[in-house]
Amino acid sequence: MLLVVASIAVGALQVAGVGSIMPLLSLLGNPEAWTESAILSRVHDYLGFDTDRAFLIFIGSVAVGVFILSNLFQASLMWLISRFAWRVHGRLSTELLSSYLLSPYTLFLDRNTSDLRKNVLREVERFTEDVISPMLRLCAFGATILFLVGFLFWLDPIFAGLSVIFLGGGYVLLFLVVRRVLTRAGAARVVADALRHKVVAESMDGIKETKVLGTEATFVARFEPPTRAVATAMITLQVLGQVPRYAIEAFAFGSILVGALYFVGTGSGLRDLVSVVGVYVFAGYRLLPAMQNVYQSWSAVRFHQAVSEVIRRDLRADRRPARLQVGRPGPREPLPFHESIELDNVTFSYPRSSGPALDAVSLSISRGSTVAFVGETGAGKTTAADVILGLFIPQTGRVRVDGVALEDEVTVRKWQDNVGYVPQEIFLVDDTVAANIAFGIPAREIDMGAVEAAARVARIDGFVTDQLPLGYQTVVGERGVRMSGGQRQRIGIARALYRNPAVLVLDEATSDLDVGTESLVHEAIMSVRGNKTVIIIAHRLSVTRECDRLFVFQRGRVVAEGRYDQIVTPSGSFAAKI
Repeated sequence: MLLVVASIAVGALQVAGVGSIMPLLSLLGNPEAWTESAILSRVHDYLGFDTDRAFLIFIGSVAVGVFILSNLFQASLMWLISRFAWRVHGRLSTELLSSYLLSPYTLFLDRNTSDLRKNVLREVERFTEDVISPMLRLCAFGATILFLVGFLFWLDPIFAGLSVIFLGGGYVLLFLVVRRVLTRAGAARVVADALRHKVVAESMDGIKETKVLGTEATFVARFEPPTRAVATAMITLQVLGQVPRYAIEAFAFGSILVGALYFVGTGSGLRDLVSVVGVYVFAGYRLLPAMQNVYQSWSAVRFHQAVSEVIRRDLRADRRPARLQVGRPGPREPLPFHESIELDNVTFSYPRSSGPALDAVSLSISRGSTVAFVGETGAGKTTAADVILGLFIPQTGRVRVDGVALEDEVTVRKWQDNVGYVPQEIFLVDDTVAANIAFGIPAREIDMGAVEAAARVARIDGFVTDQLPLGYQTVVGERGVRMSGGQRQRIGIARALYRNPAVLVLDEATSDLDVGTESLVHEAIMSVRGNKTVIIIAHRLSVTRECDRLFVFQRGRVVAEGRYDQIVTPSGSFAAKI
């Protein structure tokens, strides 16, 4: 509403500025011209000027003052537009990140994360700069155009009408001609920019392999074509947005000359000609930039239509979960777990997959037991664990904890507060060891006692305190580049234990450890038996020997379950399949 009021005020001041030029030009041509104007006569007599020269200086000062004031209001309006647009940018980027983070885990299987990062950081910025700001400028300058055109119509309807038809019609015609070109170029930029971000992310995330394999030139070669496509699209926008200005300005200058001839043809005197043409020149000085801004704003909005569609789609209400509250959530009451976790006839398929990853799986895990999911790669072990973690909601069947089905967001969130998870590949942030163990907790709220206790169980505390220069305050580097694979794995295990979960899920958690470290970690895992429910996903049967129960997966089904000695027969035939 403030922007609307400011736009109207700026438009009115622009008219006042242009209108103040006419009496000034008349007085410059004839200092006694005030006697021929009722308004000027009243002002002159009311203020009691002694000389025509003093009155001329006053009118000139008023014209300059209105001009300065209108410019100040114009600058203030531009500031208000920027302030409003970038506050919307902050809200939109936060909403978009919230939407992604609260979306089902399947979104991240279906979408490239570099594309999601680009949308949050780059495309929202584009939307702010090239859609929101231009639309606000369009409204602001549109108000100025309406006021000025209305004034010119009041001054001379015929000439004003012809000017509007030719100048305004010229911009409208140009926009109609180039709009499809702008739309195609904008869509091409979005696609090419997504590819650029993807190539950069892949080359940097896999920098070690890139250097060892010598594939730098390959990534550069993949990066170059979409970069050229982005450049071509931006050139199209800038050329089509700027070039019409020069043609229109030339036409406007010609129109002023034609107007002068028009007034001469109607028999107007030289003094009237100077004042009226002067007003049109000054009005054109204000009007042409406003019309150019409106044209450029429309062009930018059209060009970035694809950006608007991307953000609209990803913020669409029917696929967006409840808004994430900024800041760390307060304490929650975890879902009670006293008896068992049950999968009841669970079937789950990944998006666009040819068959189910889990096919009517039923199993039960008692509290305090240690179980293992074993089977060949792609057999469904990790998918079953992800269903238990609440990352996937089955298409059919139910996951129940003490009889409570994990079906809605609130129940799943409460259940996840009870679970610790160690993935195959540990992600470390470029922060301290303590911050990586207390992942996602603000630095001032980290419980160092819990950090050290978790590190001791994970057999990483000795390395941290004895070999790292700053102990738990040592920065691990981006993605833990300064840590070995085994050290990263043990930090991941400590992270899972930090919140003292009731359930611990380990997805190939010892796969990157040497024999000695694996033995230590395995011993640590086994030390929590009875106190915690442990679910181990493993290829190597050696780590499952002490488990209470094994579930053997094959093609999305549980084909066998039992103790280790029941599953691994003396003949070794079953072990050979795993």
